[in-house]
Amino acid sequence: MPTSSSTIPGIPRRQASAHCLAAILCVVVLAACAGCGSVGGRQPVRTEIQPFSPAEAELWDVARSAEYTFRIGDVFDISFKYDKELDQKDVQVLPDGRMSISSFENVYVVGLTVSQVDSLITAAFAKDYIAPDLTIIMQEFGKSAVYVLGSVNKPGEYDLPEFRGGVLQAVAAAGGFDRTASSSEVLLIRATPEGFLYRHFDLSHLEKQGLPSAEALDLRPYDIIYVPRSPVGDLAAFSEQVLGSVLRFSDLFWDVYAISNLDKINSILR
Repeated sequence: MPTSSSTIPGIPRRQASAHCLAAILCVVVLAACAGCGSVGGRQPVRTEIQPFSPAEAELWDVARSAEYTFRIGDVFDISFKYDKELDQKDVQVLPDGRMSISSFENVYVVGLTVSQVDSLITAAFAKDYIAPDLTIIMQEFGKSAVYVLGSVNKPGEYDLPEFRGGVLQAVAAAGGFDRTASSSEVLLIRATPEGFLYRHFDLSHLEKQGLPSAEALDLRPYDIIYVPRSPVGDLAAFSEQVLGSVLRFSDLFWDVYAISNLDKINSILR
């Protein structure tokens, strides 16, 4: 008997109808997903690189040879060249800015360079040992923060662990958008060797589209989140006039370099 045009050969009529319905649903879902990337034609995430200005490039180069200063939460080892029994492991800078090791207790080190702390420890051990030869080896950097600036209620520097959820949580930590905020033009700014990486986020319709993408969750130490009052056009001018007025690029660049080059930092510090 010839096969009916409404059935699929070898498949019962009801099962064939189910297959057809499933195929239609797949087409509908795919079409809907194709439109999820934007609402009303908007692109929720846009990424671009703004090269450093000559002055910024010079500061970035200087950061590679700058000497690190201790901060609260830093962890380091002290390695003695000739007497390994004196080695100190996981020495931490405490919340009061002090550190304590055997023969050398409650010494304030925040703001001192590694060379200065090295000299202090060497002098302390020289009271009991002849010509102690030691090396300070950085293991962890205690301060891990991001900046939330612009049209938020409490702009400032915030500890990164407080909002591992990303850009939106960082804005919430800073008190949320103020009345002048352009929430459709939120910027995430990151210093990289190639220049400032800018990501533009549209956070104006979260109730419809949720977070724009996984990029919104990708916060790293010393990222800058900036909420403008109006769209930022000239990124070079923005970097120099706005960011440069509220941040010390020399400090920012060194922090970024130190965090991303922990394995190399000891040779730089010495």
